Amino acid sequence: MIESSPSTLQDLRRVTSEALPGVLAGLKREDPVVVLHAQLGQIGGLSAVVWPEPNPQMPWAEAMEDQALQVLQHRLGVASWHVHGPAGESLRTPVQPATPAPQRPVLALVSPLPPERSGISDYTAALLAPLSLHYRLVLLHHDPAALEPQHDAWGQPLPLHSLDWLESAEAEGVRLLYHFGNSHYHEAMLHSIGRHPGVVVLHDYYLSHLIDGWARHGEQAPSLQALLYRCHGYPALREYSRERPRGGHGHLWSWSLNQPVLQAARGVLVHSPHSLNLTRRDYRPSSLANWHQVPMLSRAPQPVSGQALEAVRQRYGLGPEAKLICSFGYVGPAKLSLELIEAFARSGLGLQGWSLILAGSDGGNTAYRRTLDQAIAAASLQGCVHVSGWIAPEVYWCLQSLSSINVQLRSRSRGETSAAVMDCLQSGAALVVNRHGSLDDLPGEVCRKLPDRFTTHQLATCLQSLAGDPQAREQLGQQARRFCLEHHSPEVCAEAYRAAIEAIHACGSHRLDVALALGQQPGFRTQKRRQRAAWINGLAERLPAQPAPRRLYVDVSAIAEHDLGTGIQRVTSCLCRELFSQMPDGWIVEPVQASPGDPGYRTAPAYSGALLGIPESLLPPPEPVLPGEGDLFLALDLHHAVVDAQADWYGRIKARGAETWFVVYDLLPCRLPECFPPGTDELHRRWLLTITRATGSVCISCAVADDLSAWIREHRQGLDGEGIHQVRWFHQGSDLPVAQASRAHPRHERPVPEPNRSLNLLMVGTIEPRKGYLQVLQAMQLLWQREIPLNLTIVGREGWRGLPDDQRRSLPETLALLQKLGRRYPQQLRWLNGASDEELLAQYARADALLAASYGEGFGLPLVEARHNGLAVIARDLPVFREVMADDAEYFVADTVEQLADWLEGWSCREPGKRLRDSRRSLAAVGEQRAGFTWRQSCAQLLQALAISSDAAAEGGARPANR
Repeated sequence: MIESSPSTLQDLRRVTSEALPGVLAGLKREDPVVVLHAQLGQIGGLSAVVWPEPNPQMPWAEAMEDQALQVLQHRLGVASWHVHGPAGESLRTPVQPATPAPQRPVLALVSPLPPERSGISDYTAALLAPLSLHYRLVLLHHDPAALEPQHDAWGQPLPLHSLDWLESAEAEGVRLLYHFGNSHYHEAMLHSIGRHPGVVVLHDYYLSHLIDGWARHGEQAPSLQALLYRCHGYPALREYSRERPRGGHGHLWSWSLNQPVLQAARGVLVHSPHSLNLTRRDYRPSSLANWHQVPMLSRAPQPVSGQALEAVRQRYGLGPEAKLICSFGYVGPAKLSLELIEAFARSGLGLQGWSLILAGSDGGNTAYRRTLDQAIAAASLQGCVHVSGWIAPEVYWCLQSLSSINVQLRSRSRGETSAAVMDCLQSGAALVVNRHGSLDDLPGEVCRKLPDRFTTHQLATCLQSLAGDPQAREQLGQQARRFCLEHHSPEVCAEAYRAAIEAIHACGSHRLDVALALGQQPGFRTQKRRQRAAWINGLAERLPAQPAPRRLYVDVSAIAEHDLGTGIQRVTSCLCRELFSQMPDGWIVEPVQASPGDPGYRTAPAYSGALLGIPESLLPPPEPVLPGEGDLFLALDLHHAVVDAQADWYGRIKARGAETWFVVYDLLPCRLPECFPPGTDELHRRWLLTITRATGSVCISCAVADDLSAWIREHRQGLDGEGIHQVRWFHQGSDLPVAQASRAHPRHERPVPEPNRSLNLLMVGTIEPRKGYLQVLQAMQLLWQREIPLNLTIVGREGWRGLPDDQRRSLPETLALLQKLGRRYPQQLRWLNGASDEELLAQYARADALLAASYGEGFGLPLVEARHNGLAVIARDLPVFREVMADDAEYFVADTVEQLADWLEGWSCREPGKRLRDSRRSLAAVGEQRAGFTWRQSCAQLLQALAISSDAAAEGGARPANR
């Protein structure tokens, strides 16, 4: 039997009346033709489709031709369509095979599908026919029996299987495409993508509600707290710990939780620049290597019958002259549904025959639905404002056909792309949006754009303007349709999908391919557990998961082991707390610790949890860490033995691309070895040699940075070949509250003591030789013998506890004199050994001046606190003290006890008002900005020194406001 060749749709609209008979004679009788109404009398018995006459007011109509003809071709079941010119010549025969080409690759597609009540299911169904021109499609679903049949471009049913099909031999080598959104319809896909990586179409950037449901219901799914920590660090875990007891879900709005999907993806397709910006905000730049932006599919409006339209009119009480405003999609706070109702009421359009329909489900948010109903009733709009609840597709398309103005508003954008917005653009009605998320990516000529945070007055004015201007509505609708047809037609989208999928598959194997192949090797399964773990760790080291945020690993080894309350440990905790607060998006702060006897670092969850107030039950176990490219390791704590033991590890992570930085508090053990226990200078010298092999050092003052640079120059020969070591600096801070006396009297207005009253001097710091306590006590003994009215209070614990006396240098002499003078001059001398912050504040409140007599310091935090509390400051003339205090202190030079005693006597014997006004003279001039550093300011300086900026966050936009 000879089969007849398939028919072709012949487009004859351009053929002249003279040439038309000749063209008709060459056609097969089964070929359908497209003609204008004027040509009907010449075509005889051929099957004709009459095309509307061109409308000069619709300049976009010509752009519709290809899409409309292809739709017609599919409906008529013909193989292709053929365009003829005026003389009957062939202008174009679209390249489309009459039957599917066998060489097309197989694409397995995993997605919700009709009749599931998901916008993504309808979107995927609309994409199948054009995508089938490029691929042999296989549909996969966890419950295929519940789905409606789907067809390819030739009307053939598409094969539909369960997700188990991916384990079969048929799935070997096929391309795999997942459609992911933020709903429970995608939960079954999470287990599948972990075993079978594929290309992900990311419809929602935030997947936190999906992941939450998976963690609660999925088999072998990790806990939500574990995922929050892994993806976003301790701040996300802290928010979860605060939300959980009261049943809140703020953590699901604050954190995207999309890493389980994105790290399993071979590549990612998104529909808007907004999603790409969010990725730049949250992840390191290399994460975008396999991401592609493809246009959002614009579906042609589905035809509806007059009977269906009339049923919808009756359902919502719409008369023949009624004019309609619609909002499509979920009804809720994120869609600003209440604001739309309030603006409609304010516009007065309900009195002019207009109706408003919010066409969508409230998602079970009954409290918000009651709020909407109350607002409708309060405005007496029950007859013209309707909240539809979920609607069937036929009702949806009826409302799209009836609507004259569509409103699509968003807040708390989570990177979603809306198919409803594309439907509104295609409908021909005027569209109103606000500049939020992906809505701001729409061209200005296809819609009216309100500010992101608009007022109800602005929205009401916009609605009034469009309602009163039919021509403006028509023009917006025409431009929107033209935009959809030129940039978002099914054919354009399918080609973009094909190009992106093929580009991703050309990039080679995915890391999970290698892991799965390793797991299937017989040799792997027979190895001992330790060896298998080593292989897996080696694989993870060579093929790190992407995308991933950059991490700042903060060494807290000393304080995590034992908090001794030292100044450096206080700095460590204060800065760690601020780092958690100030770290820009795209970075995760990870405190880590190490031991001298074990190679490498591990996480420090116990320390981090205690610092942030996270319950121990929610904390993850300690895990080894291995920083890599883009990460930064910061040794904030000081632990000589750990640094000496981990020198090789620092070199290893630096070779992997991580930056290594060390905070340098001072070089005093090397510069003043006589002030430290024996051997400390050599220990500190080895520590300096180790850290100068790092990327750089961040010193706690400019003076220390100068000293370190000079030390490096002195030891340059021993550092040859180690590369350039960068030296930067920042200042420490203090958040010690202002004492009560300082609150009552501003710093530069603190009352001057009476002429005959003794002045109270205060010294703050650990009792150790370099602090100059021995010289001060000997000088004070001379002054008290001269009956000079000076009192001295010392706030500081005994240093070097546990060392034998022969290693404590001048400490025994200092402590003995302190006790002796305390007994002889009990009214003039007080020592508070290990005072609390409250006790220290009390001393700041009663003191007149701070005395800083150290022979060397890295910074001088007590000077900052004294200035913050309005005290006069007397300091030894050191470069670091002048750096910290500038003109806000008086400086002395005293090589001997007698010189110091004479200087203090001269200072105290000046006229009282002049004496303290001179010490505080610049406080009034410099004002609050120089009145004291805070840890917040200190942390900001540290981040600047480390070149950690928030540029990516600014580009991607801020996180949701309820973070």
